[in-house]
Amino acid sequence: MSQDHPAAVVAIHPPSSGPRLGHARIVEVTPTLRVLREDGATVEATLAVAAPYKPSLDDEVLLIREGARAYVIGVLRARGTARLEAEGDLEIAAGGEVRITSRKRVAVEGPEIHFTGHRLLAVFQSATERFGSLLQSVRDLASLRAGQLETTVEGTSHTRAKSAHLITKEQVHINGKTIHLG
Repeated sequence: MSQDHPAAVVAIHPPSSGPRLGHARIVEVTPTLRVLREDGATVEATLAVAAPYKPSLDDEVLLIREGARAYVIGVLRARGTARLEAEGDLEIAAGGEVRITSRKRVAVEGPEIHFTGHRLLAVFQSATERFGSLLQSVRDLASLRAGQLETTVEGTSHTRAKSAHLITKEQVHINGKTIHLG
């Protein structure tokens, strides 16, 4: 220890009255939460967390209390589903990438879903699409490359074009009860 910076020893004693901080566990979810404190007492607490948080049973929370008032001011371990919810519109924006990752499944649900951008890249090992109706519109070129292509139409199939070319390296089979050319 130098003469320039003398050491000081400060004893901190918990105040006999004033705010007390501790952790608790949620035992009942009501408009005011019922939480079980470390000392075994159950108290009602008001949710005062800055971020959107939906409390669930057995969540471990940070509790501050003074007298009869208690507030949940932090979440130490959430047990239930974490949920980001807004009464009005919700916008997520970033100057860089936005990445959503899940070990199980990512689900997007809504009465209308819009994707807008300059380029869409989708890479999957397999994909299944099911629609009641599907309309696709491509302004320039629509191109499909496949190892094999099978199209099954239960009703009538129509193809219209200004001109059409069917080119094969081997055989072409046309099988029908009646074939009209021209």
